[in-house]
Amino acid sequence: MDIYEALRVAIQSEAHARGMYARLAEEVSDAEAKSFFDYLAGCETAHHQFLEAELEALLAAQGSKRKRPSHWLKILREELSMCGTTAIPTTDGTVDIDVTQCKLKLSITENVAKMLENANEKLLQKQIRYEQELAIAADIQRKLLPQELPQNVGLQIATSNVMARSVGGDYYDFITNQQGQLALVVADSMGKGIPAALLMTTARAIWRSWSVTGSGSPGQTLDMINQAVYPDLKATEAFVTVFNALYDPSTSVFQYSNAGHNPPLFRPASAPGCRKLDIGGTPIGMFPDSEFPDDGIPMSEGDIIVIYTDGVVEAVDGNNTPFGLERLCSLMNQNHDPDAEDVKNAILSEVNSYTGGSPQADDTTIVVLKKI
Repeated sequence: MDIYEALRVAIQSEAHARGMYARLAEEVSDAEAKSFFDYLAGCETAHHQFLEAELEALLAAQGSKRKRPSHWLKILREELSMCGTTAIPTTDGTVDIDVTQCKLKLSITENVAKMLENANEKLLQKQIRYEQELAIAADIQRKLLPQELPQNVGLQIATSNVMARSVGGDYYDFITNQQGQLALVVADSMGKGIPAALLMTTARAIWRSWSVTGSGSPGQTLDMINQAVYPDLKATEAFVTVFNALYDPSTSVFQYSNAGHNPPLFRPASAPGCRKLDIGGTPIGMFPDSEFPDDGIPMSEGDIIVIYTDGVVEAVDGNNTPFGLERLCSLMNQNHDPDAEDVKNAILSEVNSYTGGSPQADDTTIVVLKKI
């Protein structure tokens, strides 16, 4: 193999290595690992450019009366001591290079390579542990969601929860309280991933402990949650949006309060059109003295309520246009006769079709209630 062929092979190898590190930088989620792979990709880019310059210099020197030294020998002359122990021929004479220094630089290079190899192995093991921890967290979060939907409460109920990452910040829950009312909640914590999941787990525990007694209205429950978690949320500059409700089967009244959550839509069976359920206050954790007024809706047979998180209405198409409330209301008008499960499936199908099935940035939760 001559020098020209060897350089071409080396250039191809550097291009392959650069592409591999660039892909790893895109795929890893750990910031430290991403930075490291970006650095390695940059190094490979520099090596690739260096080798291309060397090949270009050698090719330019072929058949020329004015011989030019190759790119790498020029750099060696500048960086190494000229001690006259070994002569390396060049196109314009000879350059004496200290073999000891060459060996020293080679030894340093080999040590750096070993350090990079060890660092790569540590990053790989760290990524494996991180993925294992994510899998455990995702499994715990799935188990915190209701495993069975309430029955015999005068409502058909259908739910869906799709996380944008392994773990997320969306949450929904149901409890039949001591008064026989159905307490339900849909919430969305700021952010994604493990921090959002931990934030939601705290709010969940407070909601369940307070709601099971049925001693307060939906707004009073939100006030209790806000007072309990505000100090911690303020310290982390985080907040949680919550839609909290009570449905009384004996009166068919749906009472709710909304803490900054996407307004659910109420579609009565008697006429087309949607009403926003937005009475309430600011998100949990935003202000210490927020007030959360309640509102009540008497439900009749066939009435539908769709509660959702921002992953539904903020889902975007190829032009980055959000799905929006109008499309959601139109879907409810078109699908008010089927049962709750059919309504939920119609929404999911339409959102998926609208986005072209592309991954979205937000978690998506849907709860459909239909009076029977």
